[in-house]
Amino acid sequence: MNDGPESVPGGHPLSGVLDRLLARERGTAVAPVLRPLHERPLRVTATESRSVLDPAKRRMLVVAGLGPDGGDAARKALARWALLRGRHPAALDIGCTDCVEPGADDGSPASERSSIPLISLPSSPERLRDEPPEILASLLERLRRHESSADLLVVRIAPRYHMALMRAAFLAGGLVVPVTNSYELLYQAFQLAREALESFLDLTLWPHSSNPVALTRFRAMVREVLTEEIAPFGEDTEGSAGALDRLAAPPEPGFLVSLIDPDTPGPPAELLKVGSLAL
Repeated sequence: MNDGPESVPGGHPLSGVLDRLLARERGTAVAPVLRPLHERPLRVTATESRSVLDPAKRRMLVVAGLGPDGGDAARKALARWALLRGRHPAALDIGCTDCVEPGADDGSPASERSSIPLISLPSSPERLRDEPPEILASLLERLRRHESSADLLVVRIAPRYHMALMRAAFLAGGLVVPVTNSYELLYQAFQLAREALESFLDLTLWPHSSNPVALTRFRAMVREVLTEEIAPFGEDTEGSAGALDRLAAPPEPGFLVSLIDPDTPGPPAELLKVGSLAL
């Protein structure tokens, strides 16, 4: 942009430069008027925009696919929490084909809904060994791009894919366990919590439920048997910001690529679904 009085809007791009050079030779040049910094338009450089999604600051929250909705309410609540705090979340589902379909109507007005990027792996990530190298490479590259667009990954994994769920909890350093007021589901959630806490000493565990009775019962079970005091995400002593700080930094290949272990046979017929998670 030319600030000098001789620049001609919409004219030749060099007209303002040439006019100022002539004016300087004639001794009639006028010093350009520089506006104060606070009055100039804000421009974000490419480096500054990349710093918003700094890979070193990226974190991952893992949600166990428990309960009638397969952990759907928990992951949506976490994603909404992230959006309200200016984060850029993205979602990944592993083995949740029998859970609530993404984008299912929750009764809220369409104008109040938003969405985040979502990728679904219908089967366990271990079942990729026999895929052609170019197919596997393409899938991994797609996961890298999915992760690079976010600073918080909300990964939901069906409990039947136990190895993938435990690996993800270890990589993230935390696990969200949905809880419902049912003896069978409470016991299943407790068994999962017990294994995770006993296997990984530095793991943080958060229960999630809209039912206060279920939360109270689950926290009492963990307190009495495992002597651990747990609280829902964001309600512990350090708050939600502190909870994210306690999560692990991403490994060098990234969270999502580290979840893929193509060392066992039996690839699924469908490898990847790309869509969006309606909130």
